[in-house]
Amino acid sequence: MKAGIAGITLGVILLGMSGGAMAAEANVSQQEIDELKARLAVLEQRFEQQKKADAGANKKIGAQNDDWKLYGDIRVRAVRSGGDDEYHFTERLRLNLEKKFGPNATLRVRDILMNENTMGDSGSYTYWDGSDRLTTNESKDTVNKIDNAYVQFDKLAGGDHYLKVGRFGHDFGTTGYWASKGSLGMYDGLEVKAGYREFSLAAGFGDWGGAKAHTADRVRVRAKDNVTEVQGTDPLGTTANKLEKNYFFKLGWQPSGKTAVQAWYIHEIRAKYSPLDYTVAGLGFKQKLGKNFTLAADYSRNSAVKDNPEGKVAVLTYKGANFKKPHSYGLSFYYINVDKYNVASALTKSVNIPCNDNRGLGVELNYTLLKNVRADFLAEFNMKQKSTGDKQSDYYRFQVAAQF
Repeated sequence: MKAGIAGITLGVILLGMSGGAMAAEANVSQQEIDELKARLAVLEQRFEQQKKADAGANKKIGAQNDDWKLYGDIRVRAVRSGGDDEYHFTERLRLNLEKKFGPNATLRVRDILMNENTMGDSGSYTYWDGSDRLTTNESKDTVNKIDNAYVQFDKLAGGDHYLKVGRFGHDFGTTGYWASKGSLGMYDGLEVKAGYREFSLAAGFGDWGGAKAHTADRVRVRAKDNVTEVQGTDPLGTTANKLEKNYFFKLGWQPSGKTAVQAWYIHEIRAKYSPLDYTVAGLGFKQKLGKNFTLAADYSRNSAVKDNPEGKVAVLTYKGANFKKPHSYGLSFYYINVDKYNVASALTKSVNIPCNDNRGLGVELNYTLLKNVRADFLAEFNMKQKSTGDKQSDYYRFQVAAQF
């Protein structure tokens, strides 16, 4: 617009040089040009005002979009694991909601809807087999639960510190075998984390009992007009493989983008209906090897129960499929050696391969079919049950997941 005004001005100058014969016409043209210039100036002013108004409106809309975020993923999985009912199918939908309150406070909520079915099974949850023994069958399972619902306050005291309160998840170690916040929440409590340069220290307390349903220590079974009281799943009076009231510490060290180390400690507090099942100390590291390889390994030990069950897990990964990059791919090799009661079984959903009371080797291949759509194939073989030494059936799994 300014260039147009400059052109008109140049035209006026040329007309002024045209001589006396054209004086009357030049004077008339000059008047018209002056009026046009005035109108253009008004239009330009209004244009600038409208531009500022539009920018303000767009900024407000953008801020509103940043305040509320809704995203999630859907996954379909098929599993073959041997046994009488060896084929399992699982459908899972996860929805995440985020809301910002000011620059440093964020509310996060995640809901999980999941259905699992075993082919050829009636899906009854409990039944009595006629031998004074209660048998459970959870092969058909439909779950709808909120596993994350917390508020996080960032930049406490102006530094790299935060406070998290509510229901959330944990990362213990680097492989995800003991726990991974990305896969499972259900921890009700609080966590405070402080960071300084390459070091971080987190501490807190809470209860992980919500990760696994309550189990009665004694069960009454009726058969043929006789009532028999039988022992439940745990002679201690609750589910032995359940981690309830506890406190924890996590120390992290990340000297570079290629190296990460974490030491952790979690101690379950004895209570009337919560026997001491877990006092676990662990150490994990992750190291980038060259351009394409990553090695992660964890070791942990539970000193709360007899024989101090240990867990040793290592994962070597080549590249890795990225949901945002079509045709990207990855290959992982697993080594699993985990004693019974080293980790609560409900928490092992975070690792890709079954690991509780298990020793085995595994391989995983993942590939991004389309943007936000990824396929994974996983197999575990040479598996043995650690507590008995019995050989277990090989494990195969194929799944397709989509993010939105």
